[in-house]
Amino acid sequence: MVTAYQSKYGVQPAFTDKKPVTVCIEAVFGIPKSFSKAKRADALNGCIYPTKKPDADNIAKIVLDALNGVAYTDDTQVINLSVQKRYGEVPEVKVEITEVNNG
Repeated sequence: MVTAYQSKYGVQPAFTDKKPVTVCIEAVFGIPKSFSKAKRADALNGCIYPTKKPDADNIAKIVLDALNGVAYTDDTQVINLSVQKRYGEVPEVKVEITEVNNG
């Protein structure tokens, strides 16, 4: 994750000066091979969610800690956080960080 971030945005944190940020994390899980075609379709359409480990709070901790000092100066800057777990064709973690504008 760190390497992917740095290759796209560089090695200096983009969100510095303790400015507040919002972080949205989307954890995409691969569909189990044991799923039937109908259950697979339901998973891809968002009718079934991955209610398995890792927990959403553990995903958030891993992502925020990994990007600490990389994307932002410190994860204390995160004032708003959302984590979503879903199924998809390709397992991946998507992270969006936006600066919160004051007024």
